[in-house]
Amino acid sequence: MMDGIRQWLLGILAAAMGLSLLYALLPKGAVRAAAKATGGLILLLAVLGPAAGLDLSDLAVRYEDLSRDMEQQAETYRREGQAQLELGIRQRTAAYISEKAAQLGLSCHPRVEVTWRDGVPYPGSVTLDMAENRALSAILEEDLGIPPSEQHWLG
Repeated sequence: MMDGIRQWLLGILAAAMGLSLLYALLPKGAVRAAAKATGGLILLLAVLGPAAGLDLSDLAVRYEDLSRDMEQQAETYRREGQAQLELGIRQRTAAYISEKAAQLGLSCHPRVEVTWRDGVPYPGSVTLDMAENRALSAILEEDLGIPPSEQHWLG
């Protein structure tokens, strides 16, 4: 790679030096103007010449690979984000239920399951390690939207 860049720079340098020598030898007038225009094109070819030999199909393949990798990474991040969101909802809802139970003089360790509605996670069901309590059941339904059919009492 570095050898190719070195050759390219040497080619540009040689073309520039050759054109400078030519310009110095030509007399002023129309001939020199024509030579400068032609020399400019030659220098442009020296600068852009290596670009003509590039194999762009390899670049396209690398772009497709990169695009696919980016999509896979974005999907992985999305799934990880959803999992973190679900975990947070489970933990916070369980803490809320435990706090409400403690206010009623009860002790429990709820296990909350999350359901997704329209791309948004909600507490969907809860399993409690205690006997059914109507007051706590009403709180679960009113505050959290967990219907009695999704409240599972183990005591």
